[in-house]
Amino acid sequence: MTITHRRTDVVEASRGCFLLEADELPQHGKPARYGTLLVDPGSGQLELLTDREDGPVELTVEIHDGPPPASPQPWRETVTATVRWERTTPARINQLDIDMAEDWEIPLPSPHFAIQAHCREVGEREMWLLRLWPAVD
Repeated sequence: MTITHRRTDVVEASRGCFLLEADELPQHGKPARYGTLLVDPGSGQLELLTDREDGPVELTVEIHDGPPPASPQPWRETVTATVRWERTTPARINQLDIDMAEDWEIPLPSPHFAIQAHCREVGEREMWLLRLWPAVD
């Protein structure tokens, strides 16, 4: 499968998480937790639960046109979930308390998408890899 978008940056965790948020609210569905991933369609956001209460998290986001190959990196945790939002809108990576810069936008692959969240610690750093691709309906 092909990566259609990739970005690596730093996001600040606040209150133990950072967010992937949709532009248009609300979405339909019930909240569900999958390990480090809390899906809350009613608020149009996914909470990514970090091991840090506050502080920097290194984040890579990849958008794929189909299921990605297995990651060659070892990860402490890998969680996969399907998110069923109603519209394809740009999403944003945000802090819980303070918004990140406007340009930290993520082009969603479709309104129904799979998300795979990988996380690990390397020394003092917490690293995340988010992979999104269209869900098979």
